[in-house]
Amino acid sequence: MKILILTPEYPPVGGGAANACQYLLRELAGLGIEVDLVTAGLSNRQEVEEHPAGRVFRLPVGKRHIHYWTYQEAVRYLWAARQFVNTSPTL
Repeated sequence: MKILILTPEYPPVGGGAANACQYLLRELAGLGIEVDLVTAGLSNRQEVEEHPAGRVFRLPVGKRHIHYWTYQEAVRYLWAARQFVNTSPTL
């Protein structure tokens, strides 16, 4: 089984929701479920991290603060995630 998770927060970005997603990814890996997670990144380029459960795609959304979101950053994440999912042949 394969699961796609869209979340603006995944460590190091965010707090409680980010930690919950990290633990969820770890538990799903233990069950043998492959996960692709699309989240916001802190750099100005797209990054991919490989994990035992799957991949974490970090999208460039102009994020400035690790624990604080502006309205513009949230909208940029939503737009970038939508574009990524619609155009990515690897998901």
